[in-house]
Amino acid sequence: MTMMIIRPRQCGLRAAHAVFRPRDLTAIGLVIERLEAMESGPELESDIFRALGWRAEGPAAPRACWRVRSPLASTWMPMPPVTRLTDGTAILVPPGWDYGSGRRRGHGFGWTARDQATFFEATSADAALALCRAALHGWRRILMESDHG
Repeated sequence: MTMMIIRPRQCGLRAAHAVFRPRDLTAIGLVIERLEAMESGPELESDIFRALGWRAEGPAAPRACWRVRSPLASTWMPMPPVTRLTDGTAILVPPGWDYGSGRRRGHGFGWTARDQATFFEATSADAALALCRAALHGWRRILMESDHG
């Protein structure tokens, strides 16, 4: 049986991306390669946020957690587990894009779509990793269009 989560376009959760766009196409490509190599952990997650233009900091004390800050925010927030939970990964999806994730034939999958012509699907061992890859491919497409459009 296939479980699929489909989320409609939202504005509230990802308001930080409403005006801001990442600028580093190379950094996004590098974290996509690391995701395809099945890397995981807080260092990779912080690099994902940095590639999208956010600030990320490791724990300052032994019991502290990683934290991130959007370029449009004035406060820090705990770093969402973007490679482990699909709810955390949703913050990476470009604003106005549809997305979904689930399991198919024992593997996780995730997709993002702006319209019928712009659709990215990824598979991985986990649905969160797959959705993370699909979201980053969406951002990469946005950057490529802005560079050449």
